[in-house]
Parts: sequence; C-alpha cells; structure tokens
Amino acid sequence: EPTVAPEGEIMSFTNDSVTIEFDEIPEQYKFGQLFYYNVSIRGQLHDGETHHVNTLHNVTEKGLGTQRDYTFTSDNVLYPFTNYEIFVAACTRVGCGPDLVLPFLTKEMAPNGVVNNLLAESTATTITIQWEAIEPLSRRGNVTYYVIELFRHSHQWEEVIMNEGRWYYFDTPELTFTLDPMPNDTLFDIRVLGVTKEGQGPVCELVRIRTKENVPSVYPLEVEGQETSSSSLLIKWDAVPREYHQGNLLGYIIKYQYVEVEGFSFRGGSLNGTVQTQGMDVTEVEIQGLHLYTNYTIQIAGYTITGEGPWSPTIVVSTGIF
Repeated sequence: EPTVAPEGEIMSFTNDSVTIEFDEIPEQYKFGQLFYYNVSIRGQLHDGETHHVNTLHNVTEKGLGTQRDYTFTSDNVLYPFTNYEIFVAACTRVGCGPDLVLPFLTKEMAPNGVVNNLLAESTATTITIQWEAIEPLSRRGNVTYYVIELFRHSHQWEEVIMNEGRWYYFDTPELTFTLDPMPNDTLFDIRVLGVTKEGQGPVCELVRIRTKENVPSVYPLEVEGQETSSSSLLIKWDAVPREYHQGNLLGYIIKYQYVEVEGFSFRGGSLNGTVQTQGMDVTEVEIQGLHLYTNYTIQIAGYTITGEGPWSPTIVVSTGIF
C-alpha cells in the first residue's frame, strides 16, 4: 500500500459543499497499482453528532485546466457553519496509504429554526420576555442577536378594527429583554427571531399579553359642594378624562373631614369618613348624616382595581341650619 499522503488544498467552500484539488502521489511511494483515492469528510455537528461522508474517487478522473491532477467537489451534502475535516488517501489493491487532512468551516446561513418557549410577564409599566435559543442544527451560523417584534393594539375604548396599530422592533444579544416604560392596560403581540450575519430566521409563534392597570394619573377637576340640609352636602365634580384612566375606572372616592372649631362641642352626626361611588359616569353624590352647621373639607380621587389616584385640592363646604 502507498506510504505517503497526497498533496492538496481546499480551493473553495460554501455553506453546504467543498471543492479540493490534490496531486497523484509519486511513483516511488505507490508500491503497486493505484485503483482509487478514498475521500472522506467528517464533521462534528452542533448537537454533538458526527456527520460522515465517504466516496471513492477513480484515479482516471483527471482535473482539466488546473495545476492539480484531481478535483473533488462534495455534492451539497454538508451542514452550514460546521467544522469538517476532509481526508484523502491513495489506495491500491492491498490497502490505502496515509491521509491528507484538510480542515475547514462551512459558511453561515440565516437560521431556519425558531426560538423556543417564548414567555412574557407584565406590570403596569413593563413587559419582561424570555426565550430559549434556536436548536443547534437550525442556527446554521453564529446567532449574534435577536429581534423582538412588538405589535401594539389600540386601547379598548378606541373604536378601531382588531390588529390595527403599529409594529415596534428591538435588538438584544441576550435571551431576555425588558420593555420599559410601557403604556398600561394595553394589549401587545410579541414574537422573536434570531439573526446571523447572513440574515434573519423565521419568527416564532406570537405571544399576546396585556399590561396591567395603573391608578388614574390625574384628579377630578371642578370639585364643588353645597348644603342640601342641616346634615347633608351635595358634592359635584368633572369626570377624569378617559386618556388619564390608566385602566378601568371603577368610580370615585370622596373623603370628608370636619374643620375643628375651638370651644365648639359637636353633638351627633358624622365628622370624618369616605363615600365610594360605583361607575365612571357618576359625578355627584349626596353625603348625609353630617353634623349641623359644620365646615367640612372635601377631596376626591378616581380609582381602578389597582388603587386610588391623586386627590383633588381641598375645598371647604358647610352644612347649614334649616
């Protein structure tokens, strides 16, 4: 069998094939008639498996127009972005000689797989998302970053067709990302894709999530009050505009507190307390059971399921004597 390896080199390679050229070994090292060259390709795949390609190259197939005697091209059977070694050995009837070993790395491609297990959690002002990396064989390159695609739906009180809105895009090299700040009580669609230097992969199945409600951001305006009896007050106010609800406005809380007068003794009636209304369209309430001829401070705040918003400036209203 031959005692030396052929001399050769890699001429070109793509994401799924390689072309090599090599010389016939000198006569003094053949030790018999050559019948073929054994060409073997072995690669270590990213999932830990070994990829093996073996072929016989007939010695009569001379390369034309090259400086080498033989040309071999693999037939688009390799995996992208994978480390391979190609082995070439001259073979007689007795056996094969030592191998020419040529290492190479196939070129990258855009991923053909999606990220896994996309999850999302929200607060009133943030959305945190996380996912698992694309399966190794589907990456087909070095995933340098991920693109987060975020679709914002319109608020529930806006009369628009579902899915109208706008896509937003964010890049990150990590497997987790926090979107901050975000509008509260808003519906979002989220999907993620991986990117190599050769392009973007497919997007994963979307996840839909709504940010949580917040408290109203402003207090009611035009708060006023008047006595309706010696022990009752009628309180009125303007509703909080919808763009400041920051959630489902459940109603209003009216807080009243007597103004202490030195040397004056109270007899009967409520001095301090709160009244809670139901419904965002209720903008007046009568507080009964108060002490007669007493000054009361009044403040009002809207509330959602999350809590109460800011309190209105204090006004003073007096019960009368009838």
